[in-house]
Amino acid sequence: TGDPHRPELQQALAPQCDLTLSCLYRSQSRTDFPTEALQNIADPAPIWLHFSLKSAERAAVLIEKTGYGAYFYQGRHVALSQMISDYLENAGCKTCLTAREPSLEALLARLDALRIGQA
Repeated sequence: TGDPHRPELQQALAPQCDLTLSCLYRSQSRTDFPTEALQNIADPAPIWLHFSLKSAERAAVLIEKTGYGAYFYQGRHVALSQMISDYLENAGCKTCLTAREPSLEALLARLDALRIGQA
């Protein structure tokens, strides 16, 4: 995730989830994926939140370099727009859901539906 969403996500999700947040870009992209975050993932199909096409593209490219590509492609993805979901599906991600509108609240509602099996 980008830093602007970090406080909101921590407040909304930390009480309900085993949460790992990694910032992949600020004003410029990272050159590597934070493997320490990947090593702490216990869920074989984690949920990935995507707020922009740029961050989704960057995540796919960087995670491929780590040897943890299966975590990404077999994971469950919730995107802020259909354009992001389309990119993820074309990249090989198996489960991609889109927020009903481009807002954090809609993205979190879609995430809740996914987590309780109503997606």
